[in-house]
Amino acid sequence: MIKTLVIIAVVCAAALLGPLLADSQGFVHIATGSYIVECSLTTAAVILVVTFAVLYVLIVTLARVLHIPTWIRRWLRRHGEDKSRSLQDRAYLAYEEGDYAETIALINRTEKMSEMPPRSLLIGAKSAFELQRYELASAFLDEAERRGDDAAAAAAIIRARLNLRIGNAKVALENLDKVKSNYSNRLVSKMYYDARLQEEDLDGLFEASARLVKDGVITGEEAHDLMARWFESSLRAATLPDQMFRIWKRIGKEDRANPAFCAPYVCKLVQMGDLSRARSATLDILGSSPDPVFIESISTWPHAIPEVLARLREMAEGNSASAEGNLPLLKALGNLELKSDMLNEALGHYQKALTLGATPDIYFKLGEIYSRQQKFPEAAERFAKGYGLLESSRALAVEAQHQ
Repeated sequence: MIKTLVIIAVVCAAALLGPLLADSQGFVHIATGSYIVECSLTTAAVILVVTFAVLYVLIVTLARVLHIPTWIRRWLRRHGEDKSRSLQDRAYLAYEEGDYAETIALINRTEKMSEMPPRSLLIGAKSAFELQRYELASAFLDEAERRGDDAAAAAAIIRARLNLRIGNAKVALENLDKVKSNYSNRLVSKMYYDARLQEEDLDGLFEASARLVKDGVITGEEAHDLMARWFESSLRAATLPDQMFRIWKRIGKEDRANPAFCAPYVCKLVQMGDLSRARSATLDILGSSPDPVFIESISTWPHAIPEVLARLREMAEGNSASAEGNLPLLKALGNLELKSDMLNEALGHYQKALTLGATPDIYFKLGEIYSRQQKFPEAAERFAKGYGLLESSRALAVEAQHQ
């Protein structure tokens, strides 16, 4: 206050003394560009003093305004935070209503991206994705990843989900791998399951099947179906006996006794020429309660195993009455005898099998036997009947599809 009075006194003195000094005043000449300013020395001094006084008053006033009391600053901060929260709430509501452009606009009004809370960043990323603004979506997620482990995990999950939607399963899996060890829940497991299905990765699905069941993504029955598909695909792709053995060891003990699994496994071993493992596995199965499906699979073997043939003959002789009506056993015996050049024995078993059920494969085997015995008319007749039955079955299948 005193300073202000001093300034006013100085101004008044300048105003009073100015005219008194007018007779002895000098002149100030200022030239700049095309402008020329002339005034008396007294007037210039008064203007300078007044200018400094006004600047001083402005500076003091501004300092007092900026030096806001603590309670006012708190009120202003709370008011700003309330406004920011209000904008965030409106942004969340806009997102739920599907107004993604409005969501982005409201979020951007709250604060800078570097100061946004993680939830706003994640909502912003999803909204930007819906608007196909992928660079902005990535920027939101990049910022979220800097906000700690939980926010980074949430960002990775959202990246995975968004990539799944555009069919980029590989990138989705890369993001899921960042979180799946720490976040075992149905959401992550379901996305993992969908991504593996897109990639047709049966091996990965089979490996994760226990976790998928635990998290409620698939049932135990569906997990078993996955295993069966993996087993079939792996057997088909295997090229070495050691690969086959590793595949066999990965399935459960109960499934190794299931003919749906052991039959194709042993058949593939025989096809590969690994007769030692095939013999051991077959004798183990035949030593228990062999299933007809497994026994009939022996009728497709491309090679004979003497020990298996001997075991089948023991089974047939042990119950000759039932053996006469056992079509799978007759076909298995006939095939191994044929592969062992025991043509007469094979012919007898296949003729008995023919009385139980005329199928193309039996006619083809009979045609092969007669051909090797150089009975070509009989061979031609059997081959013709076999092909006739095969064409009839194909025609019926096509008709069933059209119906």
